[in-house]
Order: sequence, then structure tokens, then C-alpha cells
Amino acid sequence: MLSTGAADGTSGACKPASALAKRSHAPGQIVKQAHKLQQLGLDPTDKMSAGVETVASGAIVCFRSLEELLVGAKTWMIVYANAKVGDALRGNPKLNRDATLQLATSLFPKDKLELIGEGDLSYTCPPNDELHIGCFSEVSILAAKEFGIDYPSKLPAPFISAGGNRTVYLHAMHSVVDWFAFAKWIDGKLIRSLSVSPDNGILEDIGQRLPFEEPFWLGQNPATDDDEDEYSLPFHPLELGEAALKEFFGYQLEGFIDPSLLQPEAIPLLKYKRRRSLWRL
Repeated sequence: MLSTGAADGTSGACKPASALAKRSHAPGQIVKQAHKLQQLGLDPTDKMSAGVETVASGAIVCFRSLEELLVGAKTWMIVYANAKVGDALRGNPKLNRDATLQLATSLFPKDKLELIGEGDLSYTCPPNDELHIGCFSEVSILAAKEFGIDYPSKLPAPFISAGGNRTVYLHAMHSVVDWFAFAKWIDGKLIRSLSVSPDNGILEDIGQRLPFEEPFWLGQNPATDDDEDEYSLPFHPLELGEAALKEFFGYQLEGFIDPSLLQPEAIPLLKYKRRRSLWRL
């Protein structure tokens, strides 16, 4: 991963940020948003509050707590799927705990895994010593430090082969440096891989661009509203990252409210502490 301090164990590190002022999180703006929540009778420190804010255009965008405004959106995850992920995860699918543990131990054989609780799909950027994972009937989700990589095409082969004939997705983004990367494999073959940030430009660009990307590359979603502001890319990487979440998995961490999208908090993941004995190093 880029030098971001990612997977550093910061509590709540990937909780969603707002789109206010093109990702400007000045303290004064955050305080104003907290006041708006309080005026609406919502607790700005409550993770589950359905927060709202109004931007200059009058559009309504969502975030889930004041903390989300402060820390921004982060992910490092892979998903195995033999169906459309968003559809497969609707209706409170049952978490298969046995299959989850089996997948975890098979992919992380050198780690001693200790179950420490449950998380959910809204938090897929666990610290280095944790694995968040969930297996459902048609979808498996894993979040771990190994997936926050600058070059998604270099994902170690065991993580790809574990997907079998299913589609494998990698999604990783870090709000501190505005970096985003994703990849998609079908039947073990890499179809698309991209990694971009404003400071480093295009780190990797393999395969044909997917349809949801095209408006971004064509400049239809510029990173700044002011034509005089220079930005090294024709789009903001985190905004493309949100579009990828919606395209691949049917949910978003931030952005315009769309009640038809999957609520990631409703999808449980098991949290494992990762410990490695000296003889396993």
C-alpha cells in the first residue's frame, strides 16, 4: 500500500466520510454538520445514526456519524461471488460460521485465529492483526492487510485460486492519500486492474476499462468544481472507489442517499485476532 499508515489499527479507520466540499474535512465544517444532526434530533457520535447534510447544491448526502467525517473512507478487501453480490446479500442472508472459519484457516494457515466478536460490511479495513471475514451461500467476504496493495494484479495466487470458478474482486482505498485500487478476476483470469492516486498517478492500468469507469475517465466527474483548480487526475479516486463499491457490491460508504442500495451494516462479518507463533514465522 502507499505510505498511508493503512491497516494501522486505528479504531474506526474506514468509516465513511461525507462528500462535503470535495472531501474537505475542516474542523469548522465538521462542527456545523454535528449541529445539523443535533437539530434533526440525531446523535452525531452514534455510528448507527442516519445522518444527513445539505451541500451548496441542495443535494442530500449521507454519512453515518461525526467520526466518519473525521476519518474518511478506507477499505482493503476481497470478495468471492458466484452471483450478483448486492442481490445475494439482500434479505439478511445467514452467515455460515463453519465455512467462514474453514476459509479463514485455509487462507491464513500460519496465523492462530481467535474469534473476538462480530463486525459488518461497513468496516472492511481492519488493523494488521485482525481478519474480518464472512461466508454466505453465494458470496464470501474477506478484509485483511494483505489486500491493501498498490498493484492488485500481484495479489498472491492462493487468494485467487481460493475463488475457484467464482468471480474474485479486490477493492482497496485510503482517504488519507486519496488512493484507490481494484481488480476483477473471472475463472482465475485477470480481467481488470487499476490503481490510482493524485500523487503517484496511475500505478497500474491493466485490461479494458469497465463501463462504470468511463464517465470518470471522460471527465464527467471532476475532482474539483473550480476549473482553475488543478488536479492530476480527471476524477477523484475515492469517488471512483465509491462507484466501484456500488457496481460490484451494491452499496456505498458515502455519497448521495439511495434507499435502494444495500445497507452494509446489515451484513455481519466475524472478527478474528491474528497471532503467529514463532515456529510459524
